[in-house]
Amino acid sequence: MPKRQVMIAVAVLALIGGAVGGIVVHRFNQRALRRLADQLSGNARTQARSALADKLKLIETQAMAGAQLPQIRGQIAVFDPATLADGFRSESWWAPFRNDFSVYGVADDSEKLQAVEGMAATDIDASPMIAAARAHRSTSGFLRAGPKSWPYAAGAAVIDVPGRAVPAVIFLAQAVDQAFVQDLAAKAGGAVMISDGKSALLSAGNDAEQVNLKAAIGREQEPQVEGDTWSAASSALLPGLTLWTYAGVGAQAEEYRRDETTSKTAVWAVALIVAGIALFQGLRKQPEGVTGATGESGRTPVAQKGMTGSSGISGPGHLYVSSGPEDEDPEGATAISKAPPKPAPQNMFGRYMLLDRLGEGGMAEVYTAVTYGAEGFRRTFVVKRLRKEMSGNKDVVSAFIDEANLAASLVHTNIVPVFDFGKEGDEYFMAQEYILGRDLGRVNRRALEKEGKPLPLHEVFYVAHETLKALDYAHGKTGNDGKPMNLVHRDVSPNNILVSARGEVKLFDFGIAKAANRITQTQFGMVKGNVRFMSPEQARGDPVDSRSDLFAIGLVIYYALSGDALYTADTAYNLLVKAAQGPGEKELANLKSLPKEAQRVLERALQSNAADRYQTAAEFAQALAPFIAGAHDALARTMERLFGEDIKAEEARFASAGAAGAAASEGDSGSTAVQSTKRFAQPGKA
Repeated sequence: MPKRQVMIAVAVLALIGGAVGGIVVHRFNQRALRRLADQLSGNARTQARSALADKLKLIETQAMAGAQLPQIRGQIAVFDPATLADGFRSESWWAPFRNDFSVYGVADDSEKLQAVEGMAATDIDASPMIAAARAHRSTSGFLRAGPKSWPYAAGAAVIDVPGRAVPAVIFLAQAVDQAFVQDLAAKAGGAVMISDGKSALLSAGNDAEQVNLKAAIGREQEPQVEGDTWSAASSALLPGLTLWTYAGVGAQAEEYRRDETTSKTAVWAVALIVAGIALFQGLRKQPEGVTGATGESGRTPVAQKGMTGSSGISGPGHLYVSSGPEDEDPEGATAISKAPPKPAPQNMFGRYMLLDRLGEGGMAEVYTAVTYGAEGFRRTFVVKRLRKEMSGNKDVVSAFIDEANLAASLVHTNIVPVFDFGKEGDEYFMAQEYILGRDLGRVNRRALEKEGKPLPLHEVFYVAHETLKALDYAHGKTGNDGKPMNLVHRDVSPNNILVSARGEVKLFDFGIAKAANRITQTQFGMVKGNVRFMSPEQARGDPVDSRSDLFAIGLVIYYALSGDALYTADTAYNLLVKAAQGPGEKELANLKSLPKEAQRVLERALQSNAADRYQTAAEFAQALAPFIAGAHDALARTMERLFGEDIKAEEARFASAGAAGAAASEGDSGSTAVQSTKRFAQPGKA
């Protein structure tokens, strides 16, 4: 066959190959979109289940708080259902629970509720939950109640009254209503629906998404129902009731379409180049006597310029840690300076036995502590005690009371709660829940030391996602007057994010938080917080809002994925200057060393202009949601690998200390007498 015909055939084949390649790219892209839809659907279901678990945990925590009210405990000592029911209806001490719950009551020593408000006692069977609370001290779950057998989210907790053979139980329930599903839709990042197999009982979210979800009614036994560009996943809420969650490809589809266009362009460019060369070779005139090319051109290799990441580990600034000692910490503004975590004498401080000193600063000392109750009851706390010499300083005392009031008002499953505040002698103190775990800074350093690499992407995104859930709650908090508190944490850093041994994530230390109703306000131009994890506006001393905390989360993500803080400098002043300017060329270049998914997220999260960032914690969390499937369990396994032996030793040490303390408590009642405490005093009313 003449060369010209061969070359023309090659050109035609190249063009056909371009067309086929375009079809292959399109089909591959469609499959990728379907995989994405499936992944998002699974993630939406995970998010919905997580949101339900959070809701139940919150209700359980509120039940525990209600069980500790002195008025409730006093009523149980001389149980009078009529008097207690009247208190439920009219007394101010029950007002927060009256606002949050539609049904509440108490079981004295029976399996049935008494003093029930909000529903006839015969219309609700809380006996399984009451039994579970007595077995485990607290519980939560869903149940049906009322004449129409409507779903309710409920919690119950034991009321501690010494000398009772059968403990009393407090019960709280909240109807699953429109507000409930709207909140669930916001947390899940898409529309949700509760169906009974025949109709939609409740739905919330985007109107178009709700219409798509209704196509799933009657298919409750199927795990997923798919449309062209969306999918719905089902979860059993109660027998006969199904929760549906919606997921669409949304904005990600545009990225896939752009990638498809780019790929098709590349395929066609190659096809056209090959066809052009073939036609040129086939149609050009050959010099006489020349039958073909007689050599081949040399090829110059293209050198790829790699980018090296910054070396060394510069850990975050240190505050106190509720789970063990810290390593040396580089410069950075902090609220409490590092103190050697040496064991303190086993001395009683009111009803708390102080064990290890975790840290100290100019204002307060922080200890692990154990308290005791009847029948061998023991619980571990973190006690923050105002220094004796500060007790006479009215400004310091007011700030400490203010911090306790704010912390006590924050009740969320991703926030370390404050359970007690009081005064022992001349010393004020607050007691927080003790979480068996480690702060994110220590987790990351241990991962680098033990495994030679930082945490994986999906675990880091999960930690950030859960912290954003805490911030979403805090940023939306309203005061007793119903007005927004405009709360800003201002100290979001790896040392203030706690990872439990079970893979839970909790934010803590709202000591320098900004809120509308705080009596201690930061003066304009004053900088507080950790410079390495600070927004530009905060570093400049400018006014800040919730978006400042979101910038800090971006810095935390970078630190956890790279092992380094984004900003480095030779002096504290230069570090502050860098933070005030925001990420420069060097810092932005360092982002390219991270996985592609992290680059996309951080390029928006770390914008120097707050208007260009994620605008809410919920929006930021939604951007992370597609990448965190299975991360909770993976993080729990990581904690076991990194700290398993340490945590077992820690548990054993607290158990032995608790046994010794219980014995001491029984042997010397005078030394352990508990003085009356002032519970969460209003600001300025010490």
